[in-house]
Amino acid sequence: MIDSNVLAPYLDPDNVDHEQVKQALAALIEKKLRPCYVPQIAVEMANFLTRPAIDNGFGFTPDAAAGLLDGLERTFTLLFPDAQVEYRLFRDLKRELSTSGKQVHDIRIVAACRSLGIRKVLTQNARHFARAAAAGHIEAITPAATLAS
Repeated sequence: MIDSNVLAPYLDPDNVDHEQVKQALAALIEKKLRPCYVPQIAVEMANFLTRPAIDNGFGFTPDAAAGLLDGLERTFTLLFPDAQVEYRLFRDLKRELSTSGKQVHDIRIVAACRSLGIRKVLTQNARHFARAAAAGHIEAITPAATLAS
């Protein structure tokens, strides 16, 4: 699963992490792995793409952002987890891991992964998934670690 914080530098050639992210995704594809994402990640990307640059976004128009999202769909696999299964897993994980605030978004990604049988998430912020990883629910890998292995 590709986290939005990996897709953002992938789309931005001026980002300091662009080349590393691009190489990490290529390495996964070379290993016959299929980088994918879920609608929640697409929504996070739509938010980021249209958010003003002054607020740490790209500042694209809705039409330009839609074009970039279309490009992501052509490049990576967009998976649709079963909503009922995902929600039940989310609810159970939230309770088990005592998550709150912004952590809830990452736990929902873990729930989507679990509902789809995905065990790894490619993220720039492995610490966001530390509780779920420690409990054995997901393995958070960074682009740097992907290239090192």
